[in-house]
Order: sequence, then C-alpha cells, then structure tokens
Amino acid sequence: MNDSVWIGSAELRGAKAYNIYFKQKLNQVGRFEFYAVKNALSTAERALLVPGAIVRISVAGTIRFEGYVSIITEDKSRKIYEIEGYSLAGILNTRTTRTPVALRGGVDGDLITGKQIVQQAVFRFGGFATTGNTGWSITGGDGVDTYFYKFESKSILDHVVGAAKSSGYDWRVYIDEGA
Repeated sequence: MNDSVWIGSAELRGAKAYNIYFKQKLNQVGRFEFYAVKNALSTAERALLVPGAIVRISVAGTIRFEGYVSIITEDKSRKIYEIEGYSLAGILNTRTTRTPVALRGGVDGDLITGKQIVQQAVFRFGGFATTGNTGWSITGGDGVDTYFYKFESKSILDHVVGAAKSSGYDWRVYIDEGA
C-alpha cells in the first residue's frame, strides 16, 4: 500500500515509517500509531517528532487521517520510535471547564442554540483561539434551542458531544486548508 505520514512538509514513508495504523469513526476520537526508523530519519525529521505535533496520514495520495502526537517511545535496541496519538478531536479532551457556570437564555425571548453552547465551550472555557494559524471555527447549523445550559466540570469534548447529540448533529474536527 502507498501510505505515508506527513508532519508539516516532511513525508515519512517506506524505509522511514512503517506499520502505519489509524482508526477513525464518526463522532469518536480516532487514534493512530506508526514506527519510525531512527537511522533513516534526518536530523530535521527527528526534530519534528515531538508530542503535540500535527500528523496527517495519507493513503494513495489522499489525506485520510489528521491527528496529533501524544506519546513517543524509543526502542533503543531496535533503533525505532513508536509514535502514537489521537485525532484532532482529542485536543478538545485536553482542556476542561473548572467552575460550574450557567449559560442562560430568555433575554428578549432569545434562546441558546446548540452552536452557541459549542462556541462558549471551545472559545470561552476551552481558551482556543479564533484567529491566526491555530484558529478554530465552528461550522454547521444552530442546532437545538434551549433556555438553559450548565457547564459542569468536565472536558470541552464532553460539552461538544452533548450539544451535538441534543441537536441531532454529527461532529468532526479537521484542518481547514483555506481557499
């Protein structure tokens, strides 16, 4: 199979990366893993293998998975790195809401939409940026209307999943290449 791992503009395939595995299901946090051969990597490529690095896995030239590195284990006897990580949705699981906060509607008869709940969770409580090369955006319809939503102490991902379920929507996190 013609598969490869991209970290930035560096492509790892063939003698550099093997046993490339990923699993992605709708509305779930996917995961990936692969082995990188230490001696086959250049110094610049080794420098890219750090926790938090964004990884893209392509199959036959098409990007099929986007994620970030969470664990790098070096096997010194075999001179390989085992790299593991999660899909980009897993980033939402790294931050949590701490203090319970109630989000209320009702001003001039306005209600809170599912999209507004997700926006508050991601931007206000999650602290994710809306601009720049690391900016996030929320796309899709408004979802279910509600009068009240309470942010409990749990991960941002749990709030996004809850709003998506109540709205009857699917959710996905992906890199936008722009136009």
